[in-house]
Amino acid sequence: MPFAQGTRGFVRPLPMTDEQMESIVLLTKQKVGTAGAEAGSMFDIGDVLEVLEGPFKGLQGPVLELGEGGEGLTLALTVMGRDTPVELPARHVAKI
Repeated sequence: MPFAQGTRGFVRPLPMTDEQMESIVLLTKQKVGTAGAEAGSMFDIGDVLEVLEGPFKGLQGPVLELGEGGEGLTLALTVMGRDTPVELPARHVAKI
């Protein structure tokens, strides 16, 4: 068996303390993107925004709809020569 020889690539895990485990659990309970939610309330329908992250990065378009709680919004982006409504998180866009 060629895979049974040696230990190259094998990492033996080390035990974690209860405090380390609790700090990881607390990180999983934190809400991500709270700054983007606050920023979403700054946008109004008709504002022209630029996409900063994701597959539509660099595209610009007006706001068509605001999502509930200011966490998301819908922009009209020109995709393949046509205006297309695209839903994005508010943290992925900025005013021009």
